[in-house]
Amino acid sequence: MDDLHDLVSARAYQLWEKEGRPHGQDQRHWDQAWREVEAERLEAETSKPVERPAFRRIVLRARYSPANGEAASQRRVAR
Repeated sequence: MDDLHDLVSARAYQLWEKEGRPHGQDQRHWDQAWREVEAERLEAETSKPVERPAFRRIVLRARYSPANGEAASQRRVAR
């Protein structure tokens, strides 16, 4: 939690300096910094690929197994 506070604080300071250090805009800078940091964290979390190789192998084996040839053809017709 302390790291998050430090990230938001540093971003708010950067925004404040970028805008020429205006007086009385600290809350707006803090809110904007919070939104930016949270958006970056969410993007980083959702962009990580989730690999499930074991599950994929099972599905592919079941779908393309010679033993399932008849079942697979029946499924295609039923769709």
